[in-house]
Amino acid sequence: MVGDRRDGAADAVGGAPADNAPGAVRQDGRSQGRHERQGDSSARILLNEEGWNAACAAAAQAIAAHAYDMTLDQMLAKNRCRAWIAEGRQVAMYLTHVIGQVPLSDTGPHFGRDRTTVAHACARIEDRRDEDYFDNGLMRLESLMMKRVGELKMQRLLAVEAAREAGNRDHEITIEKPLIIRTAKGKFYTFQPIEGQQTEDR
Repeated sequence: MVGDRRDGAADAVGGAPADNAPGAVRQDGRSQGRHERQGDSSARILLNEEGWNAACAAAAQAIAAHAYDMTLDQMLAKNRCRAWIAEGRQVAMYLTHVIGQVPLSDTGPHFGRDRTTVAHACARIEDRRDEDYFDNGLMRLESLMMKRVGELKMQRLLAVEAAREAGNRDHEITIEKPLIIRTAKGKFYTFQPIEGQQTEDR
């Protein structure tokens, strides 16, 4: 964890949450994003800005939830919460905006907050970076987020290539988990998540 939580000071090397826990980072290194819970497994969601923003926010939420040992429901709760939950949410907003490059106004809705709240969260996290302990923990989370964003970019490139291969044929481009893209011409592309993303922060 980056800062303090209910059981005292901790760092970003805590145990991983269960795969089926809200906000968990699964064993394959992918976050259980909001769009996945809705059953959309297609990488084509990354081809539009809204889908990309949602995927980046989901990744940041999963990483922060893991580090702060909280559930996604706790992170997104509207009511007043304990300081360590609020900090975890602010870190997730920061990762979404700074590493995911999602605009402040587009980050807010994924956390049930407005642009001003996200801006405040990012400014607060920047201020906390003057604390060596906090900064070191945050850098670990930034590294995880950068790797996840890299995976998302690769998925988006593969989806573009698959669409190009399919050409103008009136066929569905199917995506099989974990990351197998098949085109109308029968070709397929695979991409394995970066090894160590799940275990690096242990």
